[in-house]
Amino acid sequence: VYKRQTWEAVVSTQSTWGFPNSAIRLFLQGVLSMNQVVSPGTDAEELGYQFASQALVLFQDELADAESRVQALSLAICTLERAAFFSADNFETLVVNTAQYCAKLPRRQDQCRTLLMCTNLFCCGLLVSCVRALEGCREAGEVLEESFGGVRRVQVD
Repeated sequence: VYKRQTWEAVVSTQSTWGFPNSAIRLFLQGVLSMNQVVSPGTDAEELGYQFASQALVLFQDELADAESRVQALSLAICTLERAAFFSADNFETLVVNTAQYCAKLPRRQDQCRTLLMCTNLFCCGLLVSCVRALEGCREAGEVLEESFGGVRRVQVD
């Protein structure tokens, strides 16, 4: 709790002093650092989700320059692509919000470029879900294998 309050205080100071780009970067850096220590379904996942959503809120409220908006969205997309600790629901919410912000950029060229980057997020989310499902299948397969091994031993004896 103390670390989160400290982090939010630093970021809010950056934002109020007129450095929203730095505040967004700090929130996204927080998401990346959470990626190293968090597993899905924990309280820390919720903190990482708050960091990511706060970065998107700052993007929406504070950035007016088109170029800085494109840079911030690109950074958010790359961060979400690396963040593997979000649950499927949280990840999908962040990706959909990011894609909506991409579609609202003023220049068509920027919209296309950032939306194309967002397509990787949808594939990434699917890939993460598949990997988790495969891990679950492996664990189930190991349990079945151990069970059948026990059955074979009983039949032989």
